[in-house]
Amino acid sequence: LPSSLVSDLKDNKLHKSLLIEITDCNTYDLDFIINKGASAFANLLRLKSFDRDIANQLTSDFFMVCIQIGHFYFRISYFDESNGLKRESCIKPTKVLHPYNISLPHKEIDNESEKWEEVEDNLKLNIFNIGISLTDY
Repeated sequence: LPSSLVSDLKDNKLHKSLLIEITDCNTYDLDFIINKGASAFANLLRLKSFDRDIANQLTSDFFMVCIQIGHFYFRISYFDESNGLKRESCIKPTKVLHPYNISLPHKEIDNESEKWEEVEDNLKLNIFNIGISLTDY
């Protein structure tokens, strides 16, 4: 993570490029997944005009951790969106806890809630983990 983010966290400040989301789940567990870069777990890039190689370079500092605590999923991601790429959720809508009063765009897929319920319980955190994209549109 960038030293400025680490310094802010040590001073109990949440950096503006840090996004904290929450959503509920019907399973109960304690688990986590950590990602570094936009292609660590799955390719999270959805592009229309950006060159994929350039986008991969711009997203090399992308960091995300998805955590399940009890009946809640948390997704904490760090990404500087000033380069033209933005975060967008899909698969399972979330509530943004930080930054306060921000609305994360959500790309709804056909029969989203039904498809989510068809996912096996032990795979839901993995699916939630790929439920964010870095996009240029």
